[in-house]
Amino acid sequence: MVAEFLAGGMNQEEFCRSHELSRSTLSRYLQKRRNQERPELATQLVPVKLVDVRRKSVSGGTGLAVLLENGRRIEVGASFDAGTLARLLAVMERA
Repeated sequence: MVAEFLAGGMNQEEFCRSHELSRSTLSRYLQKRRNQERPELATQLVPVKLVDVRRKSVSGGTGLAVLLENGRRIEVGASFDAGTLARLLAVMERA
């Protein structure tokens, strides 16, 4: 089922609706697959440093932002689509 989801062009909500599946179930299967493909990431903790950037963010300050050491920034608003963020993180983990 995970392979079918990844090969298709639907987002998680569409896929789950068409397969009568809850998003939490699909997310669990996706996480399990990621852990099997890269077991070192399953338990890896990454140190973070919290900083007060004192600037207005794209999300209006109500979401969250991750600033990577290389200067890249990932930012989502308060009502972000968790499925889209999960796919983004999966792609970034492969890089």
